[in-house]
Amino acid sequence: MNAGTTVAKRSSATHGGNTPINGTALFGANPLATMDIDAVMASGRKTMAAVAQLRQSALAGAHEAQRRHMELINQTMDGYSTMLTKLMSQSTAIEDWLESQAETSKQTLEKGWATARGLADFVAQLNQEAFAVISKRVSESISEIGAATSGRAANGG
Repeated sequence: MNAGTTVAKRSSATHGGNTPINGTALFGANPLATMDIDAVMASGRKTMAAVAQLRQSALAGAHEAQRRHMELINQTMDGYSTMLTKLMSQSTAIEDWLESQAETSKQTLEKGWATARGLADFVAQLNQEAFAVISKRVSESISEIGAATSGRAANGG
C-alpha cells in the first residue's frame, strides 16, 4: 500500500495534475511518444461526425426508398383496379375489353419499370455518396494521424 501511495503522490506532485507527461521520458524513442494526442482525438471526433452524417443520410435514403417502393405498389394496384373495374362494367364487347386490358397492363408495367429503375438509380446514388464520404474521411484521417505522429499539428503546420 505504501509503495502505491508513494507512486501516486510522486506522480501528482511531479505533474501537477494538468501538466502533460513527457512521453519520451516514459517510452524512449517510441514513435507514440511524440504523438499529438489532441490531434488524434480531433481526428476521432471528425470520424465520428462523418459516421453520424453517413447514418443520417442512410436513414433518409431508406425512408425515400420505402416511399418510392410504396409508390410502385400503389401504381400497380391502381392499374389492376382500373382493369377490374372495366371487366366488371362489361359495357363493351369482350374484344374491346381485352384490347383495353392489354393497353392498361402495358401502361402499368411501363410505369412500374420506370419507378423501379428510378429506385435502383436512387439506391446506387446513395451508395456512391456514402462511399465518397467514407473515402474522404479515411484520406483525411490518414493525413491527420500522420501529422500527429510526426509531432506536427493536424492542420498541416
